[in-house]
Parts: sequence; structure tokens; C-alpha cells
Amino acid sequence: SSGWWRIEDGHVNFDYQGFVENEEGWWYLEGGHILFDRTEVIEGKVEGEEGWWNVVGGVVEFTDTVAQNESGWWCIRGGKVDFGYTGLAANSSGWWRIEDGHVNFDYQGFAENEHGWWYLEGGHVLFDKTDIIQGIIDGKEHQWYVKGGNVQLTYTGTVMIHGSLYHIKNGIVE
Repeated sequence: SSGWWRIEDGHVNFDYQGFVENEEGWWYLEGGHILFDRTEVIEGKVEGEEGWWNVVGGVVEFTDTVAQNESGWWCIRGGKVDFGYTGLAANSSGWWRIEDGHVNFDYQGFAENEHGWWYLEGGHVLFDKTDIIQGIIDGKEHQWYVKGGNVQLTYTGTVMIHGSLYHIKNGIVE
């Protein structure tokens, strides 16, 4: 009734801190018991592999997301921080600019993923942003037409933004 405990030789090991596996998954313990209210990225050894693991409600979540601890926000791949990843990654709060596994909250500019080129401020994609934005994409600096945070690279036509009319060819203001 007081929780789940680490048992060794028939006794609770109150000194145990770390990860343990049972038939329900991999769990994080402190003081010998599972911390069901613990949700953060925690360093340790899981499945024989050292890493920073995404713990949600005391259990390791082997998913892809962006999660946090006191050191920042991290790109999680397969349940642990991927310190080698640079690009965009998503969680329930949006898409984030990741550099070497860590969210860069200072990033402003364009970034690419499998869904196209996106405009970011404060390290995250602004899905509600529709504007003409100066910047560099694929080494080319132009004014780009951004709609819903996405650079409209296939759009050719005319748009009205902030009371001004712009002619666009393949996403570039002419």
C-alpha cells in the first residue's frame, strides 16, 4: 500500500537509486522505491546502456519527443537523449530547434525537416506565422513567403500581407 520497492534477498534496499526493470517496464527508484510522480530526463543505465533517459511517471518512455530536466530541454530518441542530433524535433508543445541534442531557445531563422522549411523564433516553429521574412535557405538569401510557419517554396502568385501586395515566385518575393 505504500508503493513499489526494490527487494534484495527478501528485504527492501532503502539505499537503492537508479533504474530497475520488471514485467511492467524500466522504472526509476530513489530510496529503494519507485517515484511515480517523477517526470524528467534522468541519467543512468537502462538495458545495459548509459544515457539520459526520459522518465514519465516513474517509468522510462521509449518514445521520441522533447523532454526536460534542470539542465534544459532535450531531444529524446528511443527513450534517451540523442546528443548527436541537430534538426527539428517535436513534443506536445510544438517543434523545436535541436543542436547537439539540446533545444536552442535563442535560435531564430529557418530550419528544414522532412516536411519542408520552417520559420522559428525562440527555438520553436511559429505555426501561426504568415509573413514575408528575410533569411537564408539552402545558401540563398531572399525574402521568403511564410504561411503557417512553413516556407511556401512551390507558391507562385500574389499575396497581401500587412497591407502590402507582394508578387511571389517559388516562395521568393520578386
